[in-house]
Amino acid sequence: MFFLTTAIDYTNGSPHIGHAYEKILADVLTRYRRLRGDEAYFLTGVDQHGQKVQQTAEKEGVDPASFVAEITQRFTSLWETLGVEFDGWAETTDDRHKKCVQAILSNLKAADQLYKKSHSGHYSVRQEQFLSDREACILEINSETDFVAKNNEFINFCLEVSKIALANNFNLETLSN
Repeated sequence: MFFLTTAIDYTNGSPHIGHAYEKILADVLTRYRRLRGDEAYFLTGVDQHGQKVQQTAEKEGVDPASFVAEITQRFTSLWETLGVEFDGWAETTDDRHKKCVQAILSNLKAADQLYKKSHSGHYSVRQEQFLSDREACILEINSETDFVAKNNEFINFCLEVSKIALANNFNLETLSN
């Protein structure tokens, strides 16, 4: 089985040429594999969470749920216009996605693979990540970072997620239903 997944696109703004380029390439690769006789599955979707989404919705004067629904429609309309044919669609607000993530986190917790820790550093909302001091210094010139301290839960080993997902049969059949 050839499984191809793309990045899930942030719904804080309309799709652009970079989104289209990635999805068209993924579609071409999937079609090529099928022409070779391979079984193939193409998964794509949108990330409907994040500070950027919330901030953009606030600037537009609408609630985040309505905002992401409209932006998500722009993405799906573009894929239809371009003829991009995917097998699976993921939305981070979808109940199926939430249940899968909750099950994985519950299993990690049961396996004592989660731990709480305080983390602080320079944070970029635009990039939605903590930055090194050097990266923050460069971005600070443009006032794009904040110093943030957070209490969070972390996973002991990243590979543990894959093991638990496989052990609980989080496979294509599960994701397709």
